[in-house]
Amino acid sequence: MKRVDVVYVLLFDEMSETILMVKNYGDKSSYYTLPGGAAEDGETLKEAAIREVKEETGLEIDVQNAFWD
Repeated sequence: MKRVDVVYVLLFDEMSETILMVKNYGDKSSYYTLPGGAAEDGETLKEAAIREVKEETGLEIDVQNAFWD
């Protein structure tokens, strides 16, 4: 079985004390998740986190306090 590395990013706004979630649409309902997804071949977890947030939110981020550090 092939290993798949996945990242999820907690985006916390200190000013408003809120967390950014992404709304996903299923067949019968919608649900919210943190921005994230699978790392592509040759991509580091940090690179995957930055790319996934950009794709899903349009935001450019700087990764801090990562659990893999």
